Amino acid sequence: MSAADVTPKAYIVLVNWCNPFDTLECVQSLLQLDYPDFRVVVCDNGSTDNSMDVFHAWAEGRMSLCLSRGTPGERYATLPCEAKPPTIGFLDAQIIDGAYSVPADVALDIHSQFVFVRIPENLGFAGGNNVGLRYAQQAQDGDIYWLLNNDTVVDPASLSLISKKFGKNPACGMVGTTIFHYIDSGEIQYACGAEANKWLATIKPVLEKKRSGQSVDHFELAVEKRVSYVSGASLAISARFIDRVGFMEEIYFLYYEELDWAVRMPPDLRIGYASEAVVYHKEGAVIGGKTVSSGPKGYIAEHYSARNKIIFTRKHKLAALLPVVCMVLLSALSRVLKGRFRNAGIVVSALIEGLKA
Repeated sequence: MSAADVTPKAYIVLVNWCNPFDTLECVQSLLQLDYPDFRVVVCDNGSTDNSMDVFHAWAEGRMSLCLSRGTPGERYATLPCEAKPPTIGFLDAQIIDGAYSVPADVALDIHSQFVFVRIPENLGFAGGNNVGLRYAQQAQDGDIYWLLNNDTVVDPASLSLISKKFGKNPACGMVGTTIFHYIDSGEIQYACGAEANKWLATIKPVLEKKRSGQSVDHFELAVEKRVSYVSGASLAISARFIDRVGFMEEIYFLYYEELDWAVRMPPDLRIGYASEAVVYHKEGAVIGGKTVSSGPKGYIAEHYSARNKIIFTRKHKLAALLPVVCMVLLSALSRVLKGRFRNAGIVVSALIEGLKA
């Protein structure tokens, strides 16, 4: 058998936080993948609800997915599970050498296709994913690591197409997919990722669509020239990338981790776009998303968005700090003018925190 005939081993990492039903819908979609060699690592990020109990119920066949769309709880019933992985494992992460991970001897002794890892506290998006990546790396057999938001559903061919993109373009360190809105499945949320303006620390999703008669290669190249980073909702990296760049920066907790990761990528690696690989995303199912302006979830989004603009700029574009600070202050002023005084206060306090971080 030649090297070209060997299927790259893929690890898929999901992070759950108090949202087990969306996570299980994603897991169920992964069971339909046409890819022959993959493992799934679900990291429970210090959930304060009954997420782990729900995962155990599903693993034991006491809970099955209803195919109708609706509120998450309505999609499940206490019925025999019709489709579940052949092997499922449950592990606990602990602090080892200053970071949460699964002990190497335990990790290497577990050969389940689907593994649920309980983390004692909420480490944020980057921290939760890093636990999954550390677990996957300990096996030393991964070629592709695919990070998925837990509120996504994947097309059965998506991983095969991601693998094909890496194989066709060895210089790709990151590969993104086409992400559609889950509810309006014909509306693009991201074509691979987003463009970033480092002078203002603003981001703009790439929504480019393939034109009639345009070749796939030409379309993907056009997007790759525009995109600054791959959306974390569906972000695949190569083993070469993780070996050279390392893990995600955990200081951000939420937002700007993907951009930071992309900026740290060496110049001989690049971003690739597997446009025919499709993922459906319920944006903001856990944290509230950018469309939420008030309430606990919206306040969290406001805080980390403003704070991390400053942290990213201080780290990667210090000369742009003044205009970025001005932009954040203007966003606070706009909230005052709209009567959203608490939001404005959150933005200002986040700005101060970012300057002190």
